[in-house]
Amino acid sequence: MHAGRIDGKGDEMGRKRHPAPILGRHQEEALHPISRLHYNELGRQGLFPPVPESLQGGGIKVEFLSAVQQAQRELKAVNLAEFATFVANQAAVFPESGDIYNADEGVRIFASAKSVDHRALNSPEDVADLREEREAQQQAAQQAERQQQDIENATAAAPALQAIAGGQQ
Repeated sequence: MHAGRIDGKGDEMGRKRHPAPILGRHQEEALHPISRLHYNELGRQGLFPPVPESLQGGGIKVEFLSAVQQAQRELKAVNLAEFATFVANQAAVFPESGDIYNADEGVRIFASAKSVDHRALNSPEDVADLREEREAQQQAAQQAERQQQDIENATAAAPALQAIAGGQQ
């Protein structure tokens, strides 16, 4: 890639980032208040079904996505993927460098940037449970392997022990 093309990409990224503060302010000062007004009015008119118990007391987060914001999310996902690849390559040579990367959060950030439905991800609690279960299975397999090795060692040593015992009688 030559310098002019790289410079052009920089300009392109700059154009995508600069409108963000304006859009954020527009959302906070105009779109969010209007959305709240409409939501509250529709609620007062009884046009919503009853709120499930699990959602009561919680707020609703309205998220507005413009083309610019979608492009920024995509850029965020690309950057994260590149970083994860870099860390994986580094860790192949310098294993301790892998300690820097928080893979769980990286996956969640990537999923968010790609607008993946949250239901497709396991909760942190479920992930912990799955890991505990996997660790218990691995420990059980290692224990079974050690027991099998002990049996094989005892079987191999049995003739020698019988010879020693027979010689002492």
